Amino acid sequence: PTFRHEMYKDYKANRPECPMDLIPQFDLIRLVAKAYGIQQLEAQGFEADDVIATLATMAIQEGVDVNILSGDKDLMQLITPEHAVPSVHMIDPKEMARTTYDG
Repeated sequence: PTFRHEMYKDYKANRPECPMDLIPQFDLIRLVAKAYGIQQLEAQGFEADDVIATLATMAIQEGVDVNILSGDKDLMQLITPEHAVPSVHMIDPKEMARTTYDG
């Protein structure tokens, strides 16, 4: 469980459970990423979007542009206005299209 589950017992109570065929894919993708030398970062008690948001915020503070490849709509709140420097952009992995800030 994450810290949000500990704070609020009904966190994500209305969401369907993770599909059973997806669960074994998590370890598989970790192995593939490692085989290709892709760095991975996980934080116990935190969801992936929490880790991504933290890293994006740290990058912006260091003056680094960020591109997030994700379909997770919760991360859209990180997108910066179009001409912001540095900036955060999201790329939809299905369409491979950049999602823009709509102010």
